[in-house]
Amino acid sequence: MSTAMMLPTATRLLRDFAVTVRRRPERLRLQGLVVAGFLATWLATGYLFRILDIIVHAVVESAGLLEQRPELLGATVLVAAGLFQFSSLQHRCLTACRSPRSFIYRNWRGGDPHADALRIGLVYGASCVGCCWALMLVMFAVGTANLGWMLGLATVMAVEKNTRWGVTLARPVGAGLIVAGVVTVLI
Repeated sequence: MSTAMMLPTATRLLRDFAVTVRRRPERLRLQGLVVAGFLATWLATGYLFRILDIIVHAVVESAGLLEQRPELLGATVLVAAGLFQFSSLQHRCLTACRSPRSFIYRNWRGGDPHADALRIGLVYGASCVGCCWALMLVMFAVGTANLGWMLGLATVMAVEKNTRWGVTLARPVGAGLIVAGVVTVLI
């Protein structure tokens, strides 16, 4: 799920990388390595989220308060994700994601193009995790089977990462998540 949601957010990187290597005979292999690195990062993140999900469920089952008020966990996730939208870490990671061409040039070392391509995919994927992990956590909290939430959150992440006005979107999304978390507790 996480890789399927996040690959579309890397379209600018993939397009810019294709332009960068268009004259190389091994360009398709290099492009594949960027995709493989990006997907490997998100696959590892997805497994980490799954492990954390199992742990959280075990804790919830053993804690009486959360068993009686399970909405507290969802509300906490919503508020935490909302607060993260205002953080400097999220802003730094989004900045890296919004300028993929300069990202490529900073990470292309020129020694081994295959290693460079894989590293670009891995490092870009890590930057992407840095800006999107909190919204992905919301996905686990609201249920991964909810197509509406998946599409909505994927759209928010893609717009934040790939448009100029994504910067201005982060704060209203953060405020909306915080309000949703508070409302969840109050209802």
